[in-house]
Amino acid sequence: MKELILVRHAKSDWTNESIKDIDRPLNERGYTDAYHLSDWYKQEYKVPQLIISSPATRAINTAFIFCRSFGIPESHVRIIPELYESTARDYLKVISNLEDSVHQVMIFGHNPATTN
Repeated sequence: MKELILVRHAKSDWTNESIKDIDRPLNERGYTDAYHLSDWYKQEYKVPQLIISSPATRAINTAFIFCRSFGIPESHVRIIPELYESTARDYLKVISNLEDSVHQVMIFGHNPATTN
């Protein structure tokens, strides 16, 4: 059985509305919150076997912050395009295609799919 940890990306920066949605970065609060949450997670839980992320900048940046806190290389993050502008069904497809050897996966994505 797989253990699934869903993480919505940290707070994004909307100061420049001309940036494409996929390229929107984190804002200052987003960085602070991501570092805080990743440090807390590391103290409370095991580091997941696999980290996957939407290709959106804000999701990747959140995943990279978790990697730094976990002490693992950012190159271990698997980017999966289907997680951007996705549905809960898309998440289920991604999860069902994971290798049987992966028992714990952390997914960085977006709402509403993460909440659904």
